[in-house]
Amino acid sequence: MFGGCVAISRSCRRYSQDRLELNKQIAQFTVSQADCNFPEDREFIKAVITCLYSETLNEIDGIAAFEKVLRSRVQHNIDKILGSRLHAPWRLTIAGMFLQTLHGLDAVAEGLLIPLHLADSRALAERTARTAASSFAHVCIIPAFLYCAMVTSCLLPERKSKLAEFASNAVFVFCDS
Repeated sequence: MFGGCVAISRSCRRYSQDRLELNKQIAQFTVSQADCNFPEDREFIKAVITCLYSETLNEIDGIAAFEKVLRSRVQHNIDKILGSRLHAPWRLTIAGMFLQTLHGLDAVAEGLLIPLHLADSRALAERTARTAASSFAHVCIIPAFLYCAMVTSCLLPERKSKLAEFASNAVFVFCDS
């Protein structure tokens, strides 16, 4: 379980760093630094942008208006589709909660199939109810851990070596556990 949590922490850190890099690229995007295969493509694109985004057909005004619209709309759409950088991916959350639920059902079934107190049915019912309650309460740990991993991954700096990154993730999981 510790190894799985370290892997999840590593994935959250990579996701967070990739999202930060994407946000930087959007914020720093300029038409003049955009890559084009052919030089004539750049001139054609500038002409189209000027035509669409400038009321006076001034190239500088048109490109500035285009870049402003692009930055705000693209960033808004990315946040709308992916959620904020601190948002834990829901598929990972659901998968973890499902596995924890199956583990909890196993614990409840084990308590029902192998009762320790054969003579006292009330003790068996109490024990089974406690096992069920604690098992299903553990399901809430999954989204809490993932959210904590996402927030922490935003705060932890990127490590140069793989060993340092693994150690950082392992310490996070150990402290969070």
